[in-house]
Amino acid sequence: VDTPPFKEKRFYSSCMYRTTSHDCLNKMITVESIPQDLICQLCSKPFSDPRILPCLHTYCYQCLNNLIEQNEPPQESIQCPACSRCFAIPVTGANSFLQHAHLAFEVEVAAYMSKFVNSSEVSCNFCANGCTDAAMVFCCTCRKFMCSTAEYCHNRVPALLHHSMVKLNKDSASILPTLIKPMEPVCSQSGHKKLELDFYCKTCGYSICRCCMVAHHRDHSVAELSIFAEASRCAMQGSLHRSQQVFTTLTDAINANIRMVHQLETSKQETEVSIGKAFEQLLVKLEERKKALLSDLEATLLSKTMALTLQKEMLEHLQRDIAHCTQATSHTLQTHTDHELVSLGELMSSELNARLEEVESMSLTPNQRTFFAASMQADSVMNEVSKFGTIVELSPSPDKSRCTFKPITMVNTAYHIDVETRTINDEKYPCGGLQVRAELRPKSSKELVASGEVEDHGDGTYAITFLP
Repeated sequence: VDTPPFKEKRFYSSCMYRTTSHDCLNKMITVESIPQDLICQLCSKPFSDPRILPCLHTYCYQCLNNLIEQNEPPQESIQCPACSRCFAIPVTGANSFLQHAHLAFEVEVAAYMSKFVNSSEVSCNFCANGCTDAAMVFCCTCRKFMCSTAEYCHNRVPALLHHSMVKLNKDSASILPTLIKPMEPVCSQSGHKKLELDFYCKTCGYSICRCCMVAHHRDHSVAELSIFAEASRCAMQGSLHRSQQVFTTLTDAINANIRMVHQLETSKQETEVSIGKAFEQLLVKLEERKKALLSDLEATLLSKTMALTLQKEMLEHLQRDIAHCTQATSHTLQTHTDHELVSLGELMSSELNARLEEVESMSLTPNQRTFFAASMQADSVMNEVSKFGTIVELSPSPDKSRCTFKPITMVNTAYHIDVETRTINDEKYPCGGLQVRAELRPKSSKELVASGEVEDHGDGTYAITFLP
């Protein structure tokens, strides 16, 4: 919870602003007729007695008061509805928050301008007798709408001749903000005749009139208001200048963040392509291996088939020989005479017995009794595939990278250099981003001469611009 430096006596507790009353303004203005920056975000109405919180968000006094009172049980702090920052509630409540006098003035001007747009409906509010005649002019000094009679009387008073008078029509509404000036606050202390606050008491922290200075602030640190105003103006200008520098730094950081997101997207797309290529190569290798295994299977089948074919042909040849010998021997036994049997029997028996002995001496079972099976080790391979590939984060490191510079060129009045970053293995860095900084230094002194503006292309290349 932030605790702003509230003081028991505030600037606005001892002064009075000479402005049109809030009730009168509310009758003169509508939400549709003024800019949105003059609308309170709590009540959605034009600001009424606007008060500014330490976070610089502004709300109506009554809205802040309601925000404080609606806390049940009562809280010691108030939360800004816009930024959610919390601030300690002063002892005097919402009245201790600074009044946004200029914002109240802008609401007042907007109210008068809305009357100029609908000038036919405006009545005189200058005459003291309740005049209801149509207003013809507006006095920017008196803040009054006047009928023709009131205008005539006003112009006959010498002390009022320097007042700015404007004809009441739509065309005059645009020049009204340049003619109406904020009224200086005056002292609200009784007996001080509403004197202007020309001095500032640094001890108490608010503006005072000359009578207050003599009567109540004699021993305090008091000086002319213009002196403190000039000091505040210088301090604000310094803060504004610093704010612009910080804002530029934040803008650069935001742009670098956006570039980094773009680089991440680019790196993701490149990584997706790399993953796709790796798996395509893996699929190609698997397909090649599949074809090799099928080719080995065909070759093994052919070898075994040929061996079995040769064995079958040999057995068939023996079978034909035995069949021929058996048929010849049987025919001889049936048809030949004893004399013929004696002469051919020994030959036939010998040949047939030789063939039979040959068959009995050899193995008649197939000489290829093995079958096929594939030993794939699929489980172990799939386990390795599940671990195949990892996603790693690369970060350019100055001691593990090098830069390649292209020739310097002149673009308008600036030096332009194209730089490419590579790893020690001569591979492009896929990203660089926030880690790339360009500095121009002479070889002799090594003192920083200028910092370059770096444009990251997102692919490891950068365009650096130096202003001479």
